Amino acid sequence: MKSLPLNHPNLASSYKAIGSAYENMGEYSKALSFYERAVDVAEQPSSTKHPFLQTCRENLDVTKQVVINFAFFEKKNQMNTTDTS
Repeated sequence: MKSLPLNHPNLASSYKAIGSAYENMGEYSKALSFYERAVDVAEQPSSTKHPFLQTCRENLDVTKQVVINFAFFEKKNQMNTTDTS
């Protein structure tokens, strides 16, 4: 049984799907990792017109924003907890 190299253009959709699954489970750091892989693969010169490239970029950007917002609200919550003690 042959396997595809890790940067094969057909794997971009698989990396995107795995990232989406992790995002749905709330595992944002793992989702980011797979979205980044999907973008890296889809951006390769051999696949510059990869159909998933725009979607992968959008998923990556949205997930990054979720992580940033989560960190912000977590920090704000910690500050409020500290202020009320």
